[in-house]
Amino acid sequence: MENFELLMGGFATALTPMHITLMIVGVLLGLIVGVLPGLGAPNGVSLLIPLT
Repeated sequence: MENFELLMGGFATALTPMHITLMIVGVLLGLIVGVLPGLGAPNGVSLLIPLT
């Protein structure tokens, strides 16, 4: 039962408005890099790492 409480605590932390906003920003940045021609996943990650 303790594991379930810890799992629910993790979901409560991950689903705060600030974390959801950061997830949406990450998805949008990934989409922007994804539509650029000639850039694959490794190049996109290397471009976005300095933003963290």
